[in-house]
Amino acid sequence: MNIFLLLLIFFLTQVLTTAGAFLLPIVAPAVAPTPGFEFNVVAMGYIMLIIDLVVILSLPYTRLVNDAKFPNWSSHKLSTQGLVLAMTLLLSIGLSIIVGAIGVEDQGMRLLFSGMKSDPIMCTLLLVFIGPWLEELIFREGILRQLMTKHRLSPMLSIFASSLAFAIIHGNLEQGIPAMIMGIMLGILYIVSGDMRLSYFAHVINNALAYVTLYLPEGDVAENIPTSVLIGTGALLCTAAFLLTKKLIPTS
Repeated sequence: MNIFLLLLIFFLTQVLTTAGAFLLPIVAPAVAPTPGFEFNVVAMGYIMLIIDLVVILSLPYTRLVNDAKFPNWSSHKLSTQGLVLAMTLLLSIGLSIIVGAIGVEDQGMRLLFSGMKSDPIMCTLLLVFIGPWLEELIFREGILRQLMTKHRLSPMLSIFASSLAFAIIHGNLEQGIPAMIMGIMLGILYIVSGDMRLSYFAHVINNALAYVTLYLPEGDVAENIPTSVLIGTGALLCTAAFLLTKKLIPTS
């Protein structure tokens, strides 16, 4: 039941954000005398930012999560942070290469955030810091932890189930495939750390990389490279990322 409530809360944040972006020009025409796509996208960003913060601050009172304070990843050693940085970059780049090669990039989401980048402070806060914070609370600190502690599932089964929920809630195949794979790594990092510090750090890195690509020029730099080579390269990078997780697991 608690897991269902967490998923419902996350789903409602998306619904309220979309509804708010459409209703704002109607209820506040003075703020938006000429509503259009760019305004609605920026408005959606601000509404999402506010809703996410409200949910983050409210979750501890629901007892659906243990702790919602901002994760202090600096408490981990620099060597651990460096390893997580390398793992996340390898996986993010590898997944990006694969989804680009097989043609399942989510152009709709890219267009959405491209519209938001006209307000870089809001976009950075939402995409890089606040969004990952909420998602880690819901899917790792909430769902993954409860699957292990309350429902007594094994760590790997809990990681898989929470990652599957993370993929499904994105609502489309283009986002779902990378979210599933990235969710598995984030789940491993959550279990290794025992809290959100490492998984949140990795999530921030992944989203920061995606944010940076919004400012890169459009165009397919790999258009002359065979699809098989691209998929193979991406798969190698993803495999290397998961192999590095062994270095984080205590030997004793």
